[in-house]
Amino acid sequence: MSPDRHMHSLEPAETEGWPSDADMNEEFAKDLLGSQLTWFCTDSSVYHRCALFGIRKDMFDLWSERYATAARNGEIKRLLPANLLPTLRHINKTLFNNILVNQFYAFLEKEAPNVVSNIKYLREITDLRFPEEWNPRARTMKRRIIGIEPLGYNHKGTVNTHVTSCTIEMCVLSTIYKVAVIDEIQMINDRQRGWAWTNALVGILADEIHLCGEPSAVPLVKKICESLDEEVEVREYTRLGQLKVSKKSLEGSWKNIRKGDCVITFSRKEIYETKKIIEENTGMRCAVIYGGLPPEARAKQAELFNDPDSEYNVMVASDAVGMGINLNIKRIVFMKLTKWDGESVRTVSVSQTRQIGGRAGRFKSDSKIGVVTSFWDTDIPSLNNLMHSTPQVLDAAGVQPPPDIIELFSHQFPKISFAKLWRMFCDIASVSDNYFLCDFDGQEDIAALIEDLPLSIRQKYRLIYAPIKTKTSLDKMCVRKFAEAIAYKKECKIEHLVNLPSNPPRSREMAALFEQWHNIITSYLWMVTNFSYVFKGEAEALEAKAKCEELLHQGLMSMRGQLKAPDSLQEQPQPNVQAIAQG
Repeated sequence: MSPDRHMHSLEPAETEGWPSDADMNEEFAKDLLGSQLTWFCTDSSVYHRCALFGIRKDMFDLWSERYATAARNGEIKRLLPANLLPTLRHINKTLFNNILVNQFYAFLEKEAPNVVSNIKYLREITDLRFPEEWNPRARTMKRRIIGIEPLGYNHKGTVNTHVTSCTIEMCVLSTIYKVAVIDEIQMINDRQRGWAWTNALVGILADEIHLCGEPSAVPLVKKICESLDEEVEVREYTRLGQLKVSKKSLEGSWKNIRKGDCVITFSRKEIYETKKIIEENTGMRCAVIYGGLPPEARAKQAELFNDPDSEYNVMVASDAVGMGINLNIKRIVFMKLTKWDGESVRTVSVSQTRQIGGRAGRFKSDSKIGVVTSFWDTDIPSLNNLMHSTPQVLDAAGVQPPPDIIELFSHQFPKISFAKLWRMFCDIASVSDNYFLCDFDGQEDIAALIEDLPLSIRQKYRLIYAPIKTKTSLDKMCVRKFAEAIAYKKECKIEHLVNLPSNPPRSREMAALFEQWHNIITSYLWMVTNFSYVFKGEAEALEAKAKCEELLHQGLMSMRGQLKAPDSLQEQPQPNVQAIAQG
């Protein structure tokens, strides 16, 4: 045992849940299909879900068994193990169960159309197989599409043109651009956010579109563009710096951490624990990057790490380091090769491993050869296999239904709540082989929070796709206040929602609260763009955003070797959420 292993609790993780990409095979797909078909036929929640469409219990019992038999006998094309395999690499069991429910309605439409009243019409109005038809203005343009290209994140200097930069969800599809650049195009396959990349690719009004990202996206992008009657000019680039996988790990010892290392772990808690341990055991300061950190704060942390004159010689990061930031990393060190996917622990994918590992020794970094290794000896064989495997090509792109379709569907079920209505839509909608309907879990939370408010279907639709989080009670409270402001046409100012303290956070718990505040402020700015008649405080929100970012940056710099909140934490100001009542 390493002499300093007792100093921490980050033991090597065991993989549980679904197999890794390399071990995923048709036998697994067949076994999973069999077990979940049993669940489908016997779990009461499935029947209650189907009962929303008026299916009687006796009819459900009869046709669910016939459906399961047909699927097990290979009579349903979409559920053949070979056809399921590409999808299973990107989803969990809950999402797979959603596929089973969806395919049940396709089966009923063909084999028992009388079980669900008007099923043919319902399937017709929820047909999402042709997203290219949703953007007629883009189809009138002769767009030039170029991909897949590398893209640097931080550019300094003067650009003699008007440039608009935004997250993919904020992309405006009604504005005409000369040139559009869509980064991380492989995210088009993401189960939650993929719809935003699909919308941009299919609908952005630009003469020239540059796609940047992984080569695994090329075949799918080509298929989509072919359906648009557009061609893709593929440009391939060779990595300029060398990259190698070390045959030796850090042997479980923090003393083997060195300047220029980027240590990878997959939870916010473990990032701060790892930062503390490294700083205590090596004397080197650690910068941090993770998904919950605002982009501006990430950029400042990157600057500290890249600055050779700063004392921040080590980076501790999540998989967020794999996208959008240029870092002077000499060596990537994986603390483990597993991560929580929201339902189970599973091995990091080939694509994720290579994207993270590829950050070592990037062109223009101080290191001519980038090195990838693990903290534990036991992970070296798996890491070597992951880094030398070819990522699976992407099988499908995410879509979201247009508001017109949702509105039409809602008219068929006027007494059904909006949250249930959305789930029903997902259950019965059809998509083509090149597409999938994005996961609805986050949107379902928002739909439930705003259910009782006097909002139109279109207003609810816009709100559920707003870039808002619903993880905490503070998040949910602010979602409610946003919706109330819209419903009652009552002006909402940023000070109604966020009252920032004057001092920076002194613990990771307070840093998390600052991150929540920042998310609320950016959500408010989205509201300014989409509901300007009640959200009029753009200047104040931008000022609050800058202050929040600066305080968070100061807090991250001051936190050293501290995991728990100080006794004075409760004395720090809490969010000032005022009631926005009906006027």
